This record gives sequence, C-alpha cells and structure tokens, in this order.
Amino acid sequence: MFILDLRLDGNTILDADPNYRQHVLDCLPRIWMCDGIFVS
Repeated sequence: MFILDLRLDGNTILDADPNYRQHVLDCLPRIWMCDGIFVS
C-alpha cells in the first residue's frame, strides 16, 4: 500500500518539532508526498 499525499501541515504539535517530516518518512517509507512535497 502506498500513501500518495499525507497532509500534516497546520498541526501545531508537530510543527514544534523541526524534524517531524523526517520522522514520518522514516516510519512510513511508502509515502509519495508529504505536505505537498514530493519525497519518493
């Protein structure tokens, strides 16, 4: 299963951690886009 576009922007709790996108990509390697940014 692939996640085409995961939107986490606007979440104030996650925005407090500057590396949260890196953590998400490490945990979910089959994401193609995160917050509108192509990562795959």
